[in-house]
Amino acid sequence: MHYEVTHHTDVGIRKDINQDSLCTVIANSSYGEICLAVLCDGMGGIQLGEVASGLTVYRIRNWFREKFPELLREHGINFEIFQESLNLEICTIDQEIRNYARQQQVKMGTTLTLALLIGQEYLIAQLGDSRAYLLSDDIQMLTEDQSYVYREYLRGHITMEQARVHPKRNLLLQCIGGSREAMPVFSYGKLNWNDRILLCTDGFVHENSDEEIYANLSSYSALDQHILHDAIVFLVEKAKKQGERDNISALAVSIKKK
Repeated sequence: MHYEVTHHTDVGIRKDINQDSLCTVIANSSYGEICLAVLCDGMGGIQLGEVASGLTVYRIRNWFREKFPELLREHGINFEIFQESLNLEICTIDQEIRNYARQQQVKMGTTLTLALLIGQEYLIAQLGDSRAYLLSDDIQMLTEDQSYVYREYLRGHITMEQARVHPKRNLLLQCIGGSREAMPVFSYGKLNWNDRILLCTDGFVHENSDEEIYANLSSYSALDQHILHDAIVFLVEKAKKQGERDNISALAVSIKKK
C-alpha cells in the first residue's frame, strides 16, 4: 500500500490573503503507510480566518504525530477509538478558537475536512462546507455541506444549481470557532486500488461541477501525480476565469500498490 499526494491552493482573484490551510502527513507503521490529509477554509477579517485555519491544521497534525501513535500501539487499527480521540481534539480546538475570538472581540472560524487513511480504509471528519470526494468508477461525495443552502437543497426547496449562486451560500450551520458548539460528522468506508480521495474548499466546487471534477481528476484521466497536479491547477484556474471570488484549494490522495 502506498499513498501519493498532490495539492494546489490559490488566493483567488478578489482576496488579498489566502485563508485556506492544508497539510498531508504520511507515516510508516507496522501496518504499512498511514496518511492524514487535512483541509480548512478560514473565515473572518483579514488574517483572522488564516489564524483559525492554520491553528486547526497545526493542532490536527500534532494529534497525528503525538497522540495517534500511542492509540495505534494500544488499540491497533480501531477506527472507533480514532474517531473518539479526534472528536475530543476537534472540540478542544473549537473551544480555544472561540475563547480567543471572545477575548479579542472578533468573529473567526474555519471549516474542517480531514481524511485518515489506513490500508484500504478511511475515516472522514467534517465541519462546514469544504468537501471530501471519492473518485473511483464514478464520483461520490463523502461529506454533506453543513450550510444553509445545502440544507435547503436536501429539503427540496432549491436545486443544486440554485444553491451554487444563492446569496446565502456562505452561511454555515457548523464550523470550528463560529458555531455554538462544534459537532463534527464522521464517516467511514473502504477503498479500491487506484481510487482517489479529494478534499477541496467551496471555492473549488462553486465553478466546477462533479462531472468536470471526475473527468479531470479520476485515475482514468490523470494517470500520474504530475498529470493530476496539472489537472487540479487547470480546474483552479478555470474557477478563477469564471469569476470565483474565494480562495481555492484542492488536495488529492491516490491509493496505489507498492
